[in-house]
Amino acid sequence: MIRSDPQAPFSYSPRTRAALGAALRKIAADGADGAADLLDEVATGACADAHGDGESIERVIVAIKREWAAGAPAHGLRGRDSAVALARLVSGCIREYFRHC
Repeated sequence: MIRSDPQAPFSYSPRTRAALGAALRKIAADGADGAADLLDEVATGACADAHGDGESIERVIVAIKREWAAGAPAHGLRGRDSAVALARLVSGCIREYFRHC
């Protein structure tokens, strides 16, 4: 399936968005290492959404970074934990996206 409006920003499902929120809360509470499973869930969900919509990995990563930039500060995430978790999430998205090509 190819998106009807390629200029519209990629938006993932409410389930994936909820998983991202849960990951941000977990990282704020326990640090980046405590949220690996949740970050994997976000990566899996975002990539499933992307494949279903015919989206590229680049648009997925832009959407993830946009959501992260909006959500991380609201959850008190800054510095190393935020950077480590975001890098883990982006790597997971790339890995997951190409696993299903």
